[in-house]
Amino acid sequence: MNIKLTGLLVGLLMCNMMTGNIVQAKGWVIGGNLGVATGDDARSSLSNQLNDNGINTTVNSSGSSRAGWQLFTAYQFTAALGVEVAYVDLGEVDVSFTGSASSIDAFISSIDNIGSDTAQGFRLSATYHYELAEKLKLQGRLGVFRWDNEYIYYGDSIIKKFKNSGSDISFGLALEHVLTDSVSANLAWDHYVLDSETANLFSLGLSYRFQ
Repeated sequence: MNIKLTGLLVGLLMCNMMTGNIVQAKGWVIGGNLGVATGDDARSSLSNQLNDNGINTTVNSSGSSRAGWQLFTAYQFTAALGVEVAYVDLGEVDVSFTGSASSIDAFISSIDNIGSDTAQGFRLSATYHYELAEKLKLQGRLGVFRWDNEYIYYGDSIIKKFKNSGSDISFGLALEHVLTDSVSANLAWDHYVLDSETANLFSLGLSYRFQ
């Protein structure tokens, strides 16, 4: 199943909800967040992986902290319980290699299945809201992140593209401040598992609730 099919299935799910017992916009929320994504430092594990294959090289990364964002739509079944669908982009990471390899084929084979602490994809989450005070809420979410990432290797005489994908758990917290009856601001933290790596997104966002 690729990410386009996942998006189609999510869309069908949302349409089914809308055409079932939900026939009006009330209860729906749309919004977006922008922030900083961080991840595990995979340089040492990648260096070890290359060295185990007899390739003497040094790995450098320039994306341990980078811009990330998400767009989401949500529906509240009750004041406390809801569901949320989001498209998440955890930013771009640049990795460079210095050293020598006796065989370019061996080098490419070694990096074919490397882990990554960045990805893009759809997240489907169950949400729970707890009112801390008037106009101040704490949201918790737990869900599944269907992710996809891509690498492009640029060598002296070769360009090779690698792709990876998976479905893993995600969870997060958000502090939501109600500005008006329709508009809220939030401060959020989301944690993502990407195979053997992890990533976090710290973000600020705005949402609009249909009345």
